Amino acid sequence: MEATAQHPDILYQHLFPKIAAHVQRNSGDIDDARDVFQEALLVWLKKREEPGFVLTSTLETYLFAIARNCWLNKLKERQKIIPCEAFADMPEETQATPLREQLPRWLRSITQHCRQIIRSIYFLQEPMEKLAVRMGWKNRHTADNQKYKCLQQLRKASRQ
Repeated sequence: MEATAQHPDILYQHLFPKIAAHVQRNSGDIDDARDVFQEALLVWLKKREEPGFVLTSTLETYLFAIARNCWLNKLKERQKIIPCEAFADMPEETQATPLREQLPRWLRSITQHCRQIIRSIYFLQEPMEKLAVRMGWKNRHTADNQKYKCLQQLRKASRQ
């Protein structure tokens, strides 16, 4: 596989079909696979320029692992789900009912301000810095505090 490191066409011919198969088996299409393959190459090219970088596996294994992680991240972005840790301390009786059924009720019971913040962060995946500017907050720290307060409201709603 080392020869392919100097020949991108050979690398593409050898590795892309494996990455494409993985992406397609996991809810993606060929365009997604192309994007993931390119991202993996860019990550590898950037990493190999870092001082002290040592490749401890085959290039194929390394690139496939990067591609797999890139695809997992894309899937997470597409799902736009509030992270489970936001509800880690919710009551057991609530856990029996699917979160998808409970969430609309909880969101209705919190302030409009917090609904907007939670929607922006978790459903629209808006970066905190952008949200801070849009909301007129001084800095990222203020944005984090607002997010925390809103998640607290949501947790409280889940206990009612």
